[in-house]
Amino acid sequence: MGLMASCSSAFALTDTLIFSKMENVLVTDSMDTWSVCWVDINGDGYDDLFLPTYSNSQPNCIFINNQDGTFKKDTELNIGNVAYNAVAATWADFDNNGLTDVLMAENFKSGNYLYKAMCNGSYKLMTYPPISTEVIFSHGVSWADYNLDSFLDILVVDYDEGRENRLYESLGNDKFSLVVDLAYLSNKSRSIGAVWGDVNSDGWPDFFVPNDGGNNLLYLNNKDKTFTPYSFEDSAQSVGASFGDFDNDGDLDLFVANSSDEANALYENDGTGNFSLLENSIVSRDLGDSHGSTWGDFNNDGHLDLFVTNDRNGSKFLYLNLGNGTFLKKADEIVNESTGNSFGTAVSDYDLDGDLDLYVANHSNQVNFFYTNNGNENNWASFLIKSVAGNRDAIGSKIRLKTEINGEYFWQMREISSQTGGGAGSQNSFRAHFGLGDATIIDSLVIEWVSGNTQYFTNLNVNEHYNIEENTEDLFFNFRIDNSDCTDVKIDTCYLNTYPNPTTGELRLEMQIADYDGTLGVIEIFDSKGAFMGAYYDVDPREEYVLDMEHLAHGMYMVLVRFKEKQLLTKVFRH
Repeated sequence: MGLMASCSSAFALTDTLIFSKMENVLVTDSMDTWSVCWVDINGDGYDDLFLPTYSNSQPNCIFINNQDGTFKKDTELNIGNVAYNAVAATWADFDNNGLTDVLMAENFKSGNYLYKAMCNGSYKLMTYPPISTEVIFSHGVSWADYNLDSFLDILVVDYDEGRENRLYESLGNDKFSLVVDLAYLSNKSRSIGAVWGDVNSDGWPDFFVPNDGGNNLLYLNNKDKTFTPYSFEDSAQSVGASFGDFDNDGDLDLFVANSSDEANALYENDGTGNFSLLENSIVSRDLGDSHGSTWGDFNNDGHLDLFVTNDRNGSKFLYLNLGNGTFLKKADEIVNESTGNSFGTAVSDYDLDGDLDLYVANHSNQVNFFYTNNGNENNWASFLIKSVAGNRDAIGSKIRLKTEINGEYFWQMREISSQTGGGAGSQNSFRAHFGLGDATIIDSLVIEWVSGNTQYFTNLNVNEHYNIEENTEDLFFNFRIDNSDCTDVKIDTCYLNTYPNPTTGELRLEMQIADYDGTLGVIEIFDSKGAFMGAYYDVDPREEYVLDMEHLAHGMYMVLVRFKEKQLLTKVFRH
């Protein structure tokens, strides 16, 4: 297939160094860390740092952001006082209660560890099978709502080439079920660091699995709880991958990191999920022992750059995007000069100064690396979005904006994801960052919510950190959680299950209401635009109900169950 032409020109590069290496509390301890997560643990609007440790004697590490450019090591939270041989972790609000939970991948056959955030600030270890009881060599974990029912599901990849990768479907009540029909998802290779992304822009999440020694596989979502796998026929020693729209043509392109002195791979997406290897790109020609990777506009010029880690004390790769489909390898940067046994890497504007900062995790009892961005004169904007009709963290949603940079109008796109590239996977900030070059106004902003809703904004200011909740016009929404309004009991014991979903006509409902007092309720159905479609009255939550949706047109619907002040909402698809 032909290669896509770039739709924008390069913004001027300078000889100024982008990063400075920091020596502070984040990088004082020798550790065995394979991955890194930037996540706002305490909900104060600033990203904190979580380091899962690959040791049964060294606890995980939590560093709380002091909001002044410094961090404090947290020794109280129970997720930081445990040692699990954790390879990777992925954070998300899987129960949609406004608090961020975490799943850790463990590969010594003890089972994965799912911790639910509680209203008092502590974390509860969830022991529901099978997600925490199946003993596999987990090397990667990542959240996505694969069936678009508003609840996040989990993909776990296995490094044991004799075993299968696993997809666990959320049942909506803090419980998960193994999707056994998807056993074919694994070719029983050594799988590491899978990443989700809507590669064909149909609104449904697909995922890519890099395999160490076997062909890499792309799984396209069939929208019916099945996937179609496509082999890249590369048979490389691939250990990590990252999706990003480096050419600003509106779709997700792909970087694949290969280890053992193999060339890495940069693939361009034609917009339908067909990928072409850019063999002549410097990104695809470099040899190394590459593991971690992350896309980010490090110089704020409107084009995604790429950072790649290398293991075995190899120097790192920083590629600056020239905006014409090519990259410049910036060899003089300190991030390249630092050697180490580096696996995971992730980015965040941790100090909210308008540029992306970088953290690198090193294994085998080495000190990690932390680099702050020196900034420049270019403008920027960032967006933290929260969904109300889809999963709360809006994972799978897309943010698109149009600006005039260097005399040319073009669009940029970011997709919200729970995992980015890495030998075992790491996690960038949920706050999406855009470099805007010399743009003085954001001409257009479009948010394509994972729920199927779309919102439009125009004429936004540059150099702002925006907070947007779905279906509101407030650009600076307050997402902070008041724990006095949070009720763990209600969240733990209220749930609504629907099946089959998607349905071809008949939909079954199973529900549970906390402290049920015998008052009958109502089931209401609305279409994707909020129009009322029908209701069922005198509903008893102790019974199962069968809804007839055969007369409804194909599409997405919302099912709302109300019992006095208690409400349960879920998304249903009619096929």
